[in-house]
Amino acid sequence: WRRDLLRVMWADNAGNFHCPSLAPGEYLVFALEDNNTNLWSAEYREMFESRAVSVTVQASGKKSVELKLITAEEMDEMLSR
Repeated sequence: WRRDLLRVMWADNAGNFHCPSLAPGEYLVFALEDNNTNLWSAEYREMFESRAVSVTVQASGKKSVELKLITAEEMDEMLSR
């Protein structure tokens, strides 16, 4: 959960995104409907960890994953608990 390892990307109109120059390793990928600045908080990310998709990136590799959208309503509901 190191903040220096967090990357934020925006999807295009078709829902595609690219993350070039990503080092090989294990990643958790979240798809958020709303750009909530609470994402920088480790406690906040842990609330939604079950909705993340785990991805292993190999050197010079490419991955396609289907993400589980976390809606703005779901984020608000979790934060209000």
